[in-house]
Amino acid sequence: CSSDDYFVEPAELDATEMPNLSLSLRREDKKTSIGNWIQCQEVLDTGAICGKWRRAPLFVVQSSDWDCSCSVLWDPIRADCAVPQLFNLLDVLSMCKYISL
Repeated sequence: CSSDDYFVEPAELDATEMPNLSLSLRREDKKTSIGNWIQCQEVLDTGAICGKWRRAPLFVVQSSDWDCSCSVLWDPIRADCAVPQLFNLLDVLSMCKYISL
């Protein structure tokens, strides 16, 4: 028995026969962007309301006094009104619309 019996000839892969991985990745991104969205109600020094949207766990409920600092337990990086939203406003509203269906 020769050692060559244990190995097969290397095969070339044809890219046209492989599934489109970029489509799979885009679908995964969409899945991970779905969640509970809460809008910050903090009144800033300028008198304006922050209004930024933050992703929150499903048990968190929107209230009139919810602000960005409330997310410190699950998203400390975005627990400040100075930090930009994760997605632009149209994307967030689109995800909220999807959730409410």
